[in-house]
Amino acid sequence: MKFAIYGPHYDISGYGNVCRNIIIELIKMNINFGIIKYNDVGIIPDEIDKGILQEIKKREFDIEILPKNIPILCITVPDVIFADERIIDKQHKLILFSMYEIDTIPDIWVKGINKFISEAWVPSKFNYETYKNSGVNKKILKIMPLGVDVEKFKPNKNEILDLDTEKKFKFLSMFQFTYRKGYDVLIKAFTNEFSRDEDVCLIIKTYEGNFTVNSKQVIFNEMNRLINEKHNPILPKIYLILDKMEEERILKLHNSCNCYISTSRGEGFNLPLIESLACEKPAIVSNYSAHLDFCNRKTSYLINTKKTKISKEMSWVHYGYENGTCREPDVKHTMKLMRHVFENYKGAKLIGKNARKFLIDNEFTWKDCAGRIITRLQELIT
Repeated sequence: MKFAIYGPHYDISGYGNVCRNIIIELIKMNINFGIIKYNDVGIIPDEIDKGILQEIKKREFDIEILPKNIPILCITVPDVIFADERIIDKQHKLILFSMYEIDTIPDIWVKGINKFISEAWVPSKFNYETYKNSGVNKKILKIMPLGVDVEKFKPNKNEILDLDTEKKFKFLSMFQFTYRKGYDVLIKAFTNEFSRDEDVCLIIKTYEGNFTVNSKQVIFNEMNRLINEKHNPILPKIYLILDKMEEERILKLHNSCNCYISTSRGEGFNLPLIESLACEKPAIVSNYSAHLDFCNRKTSYLINTKKTKISKEMSWVHYGYENGTCREPDVKHTMKLMRHVFENYKGAKLIGKNARKFLIDNEFTWKDCAGRIITRLQELIT
């Protein structure tokens, strides 16, 4: 065993997705590595190939049997590492792969990283500046971009979902249901700009918690509150998808829609966005945070944003948000961009094509990501 990976590889979260995709690529490359059993096993996603799942399980082990001096690649929130005495026992070289959504990280992260971590990897220039400006030793910081499976996520007109709507043009947004994601901005922009008699709808794929009945009701109630504020009986159509979806169906969902939109107040990377771009979908995104490494005016439509203090609605999401700032997407500019893409879709599709080409040309794929990881780990080990 050359090294071990520690992270929530069965989880549905962003970290879970990242950890899982890196592991899968390393398995495909026939790399000799182990997987430390995570505290919270989570639910094994249905989309994992059974053969790959067997390979994952063969590599899993309890950390107590990990030989000394074996490097550990920790793909998780720093809090988890610093709370696990088995990990920070100073017998192993620790490489942290993490990210954050706003312009500062918690002080406890800074102290822990500088004390326990040999090298800290972040997926974007935005994250690099955030960690550095927060006080992390820049000598241990390294940008390691994430990616997307461009062989899986690609345009395919024949692989679509029956979305039970007569509307031809479909905006799509996918996110965990938190205030940071800007769902309020999205609803306001869409309902202010469009009416029901137009051939357009908004599809929102979201979740809160673990897809329970109660969590779905929370989403439904909040969406109803926002929509009913308009007191308009001819509001445009909005469809909510609140159930868990397999990756194959998520791919089909991307290919069933016309334009992706992300009105986020800050992102650590934005995986659903990059998956949509890989499918050649034009995207409307906030002009702020990590996704600007692959979103520019040639590959997407950028929403004007304004620097703002963290609100009460956002601060409860994570304790580290309290001392930072984020960016507020401009509702009127969002409306303008949505209208532009809707009425000029022929040109917008060219933006989508540019985006996929940019991802491939600039190595934003999981295969490239895994290659960078192996190269750097070999350098650290030798």
